[in-house]
Amino acid sequence: MLLLGGDGGDGRQGIRADTLILASIDTKTGETLMISLPRNLYRAPFRPGSAADLAFPDGFLAPPGAPQDDYLLNAMYRYGQDNPAIAGSAEYPGSALVSESVSTILGLPIDYFVLVNLEGFADIVDALGGIQIRVTERIPIGGKRDPDGSVEVQPHGWIEPRLYRNMDGYHALWYARSRFLSEDYDRMIRQRCVMGAIARQADPARVLVRFQSLARASQGLIVTDIPPNMLSPLATLALKGKDAKITGASVDKSVFGPSSLTPDYDAIRAKAQQWLRSAERSAQQTLARQQSPSAAPTGSPTGSPVGSPSAPPGSGQPTGSDSPGASGSVDPIEGSCQYD
Repeated sequence: MLLLGGDGGDGRQGIRADTLILASIDTKTGETLMISLPRNLYRAPFRPGSAADLAFPDGFLAPPGAPQDDYLLNAMYRYGQDNPAIAGSAEYPGSALVSESVSTILGLPIDYFVLVNLEGFADIVDALGGIQIRVTERIPIGGKRDPDGSVEVQPHGWIEPRLYRNMDGYHALWYARSRFLSEDYDRMIRQRCVMGAIARQADPARVLVRFQSLARASQGLIVTDIPPNMLSPLATLALKGKDAKITGASVDKSVFGPSSLTPDYDAIRAKAQQWLRSAERSAQQTLARQQSPSAAPTGSPTGSPVGSPSAPPGSGQPTGSDSPGASGSVDPIEGSCQYD
């Protein structure tokens, strides 16, 4: 399932998909692998032989004289919306084009997409009653830098390090989006942390109590191609996923090289296949334990990858690598994020 965060709003022309996460969900266990892609990948490929591939045989590349920023991965959604024929006249051409490209980049099929307008994301978090998450470093609210790195606009607030038991939507959105003092790759990890918080904390009773608020918050803010007959099976799957292992990884410089303008898509695809195989092995082990509850557990405790040392509770140290989910590794969501 492709999860897209759109930046549409007042004063913006069209929507850019600044958040791109592929969630690969095991339907028997609910275990989920989230792969984050940077918004500024260039020359993104399309499925060989497709209309988009014929139009862009060298990848999503700016024609002579066109702004390069209009042909980065995050601009592909708007291009598809403006040029629906290139997506085969799909019902949602922007999402269809991005899905085709992300599927080609990672070498993984995409069954459905969900696009959430980030302006409305705050309302959805508020409708859930907030999220519980521990912030481990100061996160600026606002702020802008010029291309040369100099400060154009100072932050107008900060999210201070502490445990937030009911972080509201405004602060959750800034926690997920802020990049004034950090790279896109840090932001990609924080986005997965927020998604993990929602997945862990949106229990059925809570959702039912707040259903009307959620319905109002999501109206016109969520677009998806999930058919109505799939909603019940996916709700059942979501119940499994609440307590299932969630892992995350990032497509970053350690995978594709020094520049997002010249990424090695073969290397990215190979790494994604490695991540998927690791997730599949974990799900198979979980399923075997569930089917044989009396058998001695193999591997490591739930939430820790096999062969990886676990950090002491509350230490704040990542599990599995020095830079969780941001160095070509797959890490449990609790290794990258803290929820208590």
